[in-house]
Amino acid sequence: MGSQKGGRTLLDKYVGYTSAYFYHDKVLKTGGYTCSSLAAVLRVLNGGKSTTLTEGLDKLYGEVGMTRCLTRFIGTTDALEAIRNDSWVGDWKDRRIRNLVKFQAWTMLIYHPMEHVGYLAYIVPKLVPLNGDWWFAKACYWWVAYVVADLYISLLKFKELKRSDAAAALQLEQAADDEARAAAQAAVAANQAKRRIVRLQVWRAIFYLPNAIHWSFVKPVLPKGAVAALGLAEAIVGLKQTFPSQ
Repeated sequence: MGSQKGGRTLLDKYVGYTSAYFYHDKVLKTGGYTCSSLAAVLRVLNGGKSTTLTEGLDKLYGEVGMTRCLTRFIGTTDALEAIRNDSWVGDWKDRRIRNLVKFQAWTMLIYHPMEHVGYLAYIVPKLVPLNGDWWFAKACYWWVAYVVADLYISLLKFKELKRSDAAAALQLEQAADDEARAAAQAAVAANQAKRRIVRLQVWRAIFYLPNAIHWSFVKPVLPKGAVAALGLAEAIVGLKQTFPSQ
């Protein structure tokens, strides 16, 4: 398919990307919110009235959402592993980042089991005779905490990158040979790549937060169209942030 000479094809990238659960979920999320957003637009064009098509699109959105709930059953163990091994921290040096990321892992260790209960209450109500809406809503309290922490973490990352840029600039200025100069230039390039990822993460959190708050209430506080638009915007930014360029 020409991938050996000209790099990986889009199909190669997509298959490799979706083979990991974390990224597969992003594709599902994008598809689900695309359905919901399209349904919202079509309802507006139809004077606010639903049609067979909009109802079908909403049904697909709901099914995708429940499928994602099911696949998130591994989220509890992911969070537990992150608490034990600091695997979500990356190579950031600021101890506050490390502590806040661990806090995020704790929020997910609470969020996921509560979401599991809500899911089971919907799917097998005779076996789990609980109020699924209540459990989903209370789980989202912890999602809100995760997103707020993420915004502060991003601020700390920007500050660390600024300090790293200053150190790299000084290293470049004092470079005694080509090897030292190349190392300083590589550090600057790495910081630029990191800054792009963090900037996109901020946008994701901005789009996430209203929906996280919305779902923290048993009764909805945002219209369907707004939820769909925010969800689709976050999903697209998430794909841009994580989809391989090569």
